[in-house]
Amino acid sequence: IDKTTLAAQRFEEGNKLYENGDYNGAISKYTEAIQLNLKYASAYAYNNRGTTYGKMQNYTAAIADLNKVIELNPNDADYYYNRGNAYFALKNYTQAIADYTEAIQLNPNFDKAYNNRGIAYYYLQHYNAAIADYTKAIQLNPKYAMAYYNRGLCYQALGDNLKAQADYAKARELGYNG
Repeated sequence: IDKTTLAAQRFEEGNKLYENGDYNGAISKYTEAIQLNLKYASAYAYNNRGTTYGKMQNYTAAIADLNKVIELNPNDADYYYNRGNAYFALKNYTQAIADYTEAIQLNPNFDKAYNNRGIAYYYLQHYNAAIADYTKAIQLNPKYAMAYYNRGLCYQALGDNLKAQADYAKARELGYNG
């Protein structure tokens, strides 16, 4: 078996381990895939290993892998989104916003990136920017219950209780139980 085929097998084994919650095993398989074939790994294994590190709350390792995949392939919105989530978890909201913004520039229909950028703005108390992002997420996905709820939090912070209650009601109607 050639190295590329073996790398692909290790990658798939890593995915199965990840799906089964064996994050350490998944990291081991993704690492093998990277070592076997850097070209193959650049598009997949670094991202998945970084995401797995994030699941394990090892955000520094996650960011290192996501930096590498972005360096190798800077045109995929998901990579910036994933790194933004790691920065967010570290409470580095400014860097998270920068990554979510890059993800949105690469994929203007990325509703989750708008929602997550809105959350980062919320934590920075930039409520109007957050409301704009939640509104865009809702425009892209009218059934995005969490975006309604999050926008309600912003309206409440701004003292607009009528709009807040309307958004909370819509979130509940759509099944949000936050």
